[in-house]
Amino acid sequence: MNKNILYTSILFSFVLISFTSCDSDQPKKVLEHYENGYVKAEYYLKDGKKEGTFKRYSKDQKNLLISEYNFVQDIQEGKAVFYFPNSKIQEVQYYENGKRQKSDTVFYESGAIEMITDYKDDKKHGSTRKFSEDGKLFFEAFWENDKFIKINESLIKK
Repeated sequence: MNKNILYTSILFSFVLISFTSCDSDQPKKVLEHYENGYVKAEYYLKDGKKEGTFKRYSKDQKNLLISEYNFVQDIQEGKAVFYFPNSKIQEVQYYENGKRQKSDTVFYESGAIEMITDYKDDKKHGSTRKFSEDGKLFFEAFWENDKFIKINESLIKK
């Protein structure tokens, strides 16, 4: 009987230590609130650094998601999405090692593309294209390392 109690105690201690060890490796959920009590931000911290999805909410409407980001060891990584108040996507950005990369796409509330701007290492690099809501290209500018190069003059109405 004493052996059973001893084995049970040892097994329980081992399980408890295993759960405690696993739990310490898991990111901790953080909720920030506005003065009105609504959730302002929801994110996770691991070793004091943001890790995983970071969500920001509206101050004026409870639980209205206004943006989502992703972090790896406190550095923004991957897709960032911003939302209109009707929850449709307003803008999509991409990050690598905390710097804006690829194309940043802005949408009309209808869902049509409004503007696309290319980025490299957090700087405008490539083109900015602006579209009418019916999808027609009406403005195009070119950038190199955040410096304006030229406008596509063929799109300018005379």
